[in-house]
Amino acid sequence: MYKYRKISLYIFSLFYIVLFTMEVIKYLKMDSNVYGMIYLIVSLFFLFMLVPTVINYKDNYSMTRFSKLIILALIGIFNSFILNHIVFSNLNYMDSSYEFLGTIKYTRCFLKPVIYVFILLLSLRECKLYLKIKELIKK
Repeated sequence: MYKYRKISLYIFSLFYIVLFTMEVIKYLKMDSNVYGMIYLIVSLFFLFMLVPTVINYKDNYSMTRFSKLIILALIGIFNSFILNHIVFSNLNYMDSSYEFLGTIKYTRCFLKPVIYVFILLLSLRECKLYLKIKELIKK
């Protein structure tokens, strides 16, 4: 089971890297915008946390990996769903941020959340929290 979790985490991290690269290319083709810059910086931070976690995936580091994966999922959810509200409420001028938001809507709202849900499920599975929840439900 350990091998399958590791391979699936590799696949999802590669998928995230491809999506990130597509977003960077879209950003570079547009006029500069504040939201795109902040969004991509947070995504890059996400990648810098995800890649070492995937590379150093060992069976005996489950609690450390659990905390990193939970933090990654929370950062990803923040980046996809909350960051745009914060940036646009504090933006006093119009730039091409709304246009960039529209071009990455599919990846930001549909594809990346699948990765975040997978990361959450994987981290819950690793800490064996699901077994404790099953026991509480049976009682």
